[in-house]
Parts: sequence; structure tokens; C-alpha cells
Amino acid sequence: MQGVDVVVGIIFHERKFLAEKRKKSDKIDPGIVSLPGGHVELGETRKAALIREMREELSVEVKNTRFIQKSRWLASNGEKQNVYYYLILDYRSEEHTSEL
Repeated sequence: MQGVDVVVGIIFHERKFLAEKRKKSDKIDPGIVSLPGGHVELGETRKAALIREMREELSVEVKNTRFIQKSRWLASNGEKQNVYYYLILDYRSEEHTSEL
């Protein structure tokens, strides 16, 4: 299956993980609950995409990650996605700093 690359960040804090509910107005997968992340842009590494997406979406500065797994997803608009999941081991945000 060919497709676009997507990165996902998994953040644990106090025995909970961060998820997001997509807006019902979103064009792709409206209203679903998912882990934060996004598309890898042309010429961008997966790690750079993860750092950028977490900064843009959550104001989280990713310091250290560990690759967990790759899976495939067919989005509601028919887009085929290669999804790369990363555990975020160390990060900073306006709220707090965490290291796993």
C-alpha cells in the first residue's frame, strides 16, 4: 500500500496519555478521537515532522523520542497513510516538563 507518511506522538503524564478529539468540521476523520500528530512534508524527516507538529498543535517542545511502531490507516477521505508512532520520552511545554 502506497500512501503518505504521518507521525503520531504519544505523551504520558501521571499515568494518562494525551488524546485529541477532531473537530466535526475537519475534512479528514471529523469527530474521531486520536493521538496528536500530522503529515510529513516533502523533504522533511519523520522526526522533524513530529517535532514541528507537536510544536504547532500543542506548543510542546519535543526533546527525546523512541520509535514504537508503524501501521497503516485509511482516512475517511480515502487517503492511505503510513502512520509512525513515537513515544515522547522528554518534552517541555508551558504547563510542565516531563521525562520518562
